[in-house]
Amino acid sequence: MILVKEVHRDVLTRLKSIPGIGAKTSLMLVVLTDGFERFTSGSELCSYVGLTPVIKESGSSVNGRSRISKIGNQKLRSLLFMCSL
Repeated sequence: MILVKEVHRDVLTRLKSIPGIGAKTSLMLVVLTDGFERFTSGSELCSYVGLTPVIKESGSSVNGRSRISKIGNQKLRSLLFMCSL
């Protein structure tokens, strides 16, 4: 039996209401982010997951495309990617 803090039950219920996110995914999101309590803003969460854009500019590639940084929690990033499919 999985024991979930009463505070996290509300977060789990909210996460399950998002299309594409089920019971297992919402539980993993709560576990990997500590119930989203360690972040004070959305930008901190994006940085933790590794979804922030990085602009590469060097030499002749000054007009290059921006890409996501991929520096962060790979497990969480792949979990969110699979949910988006």
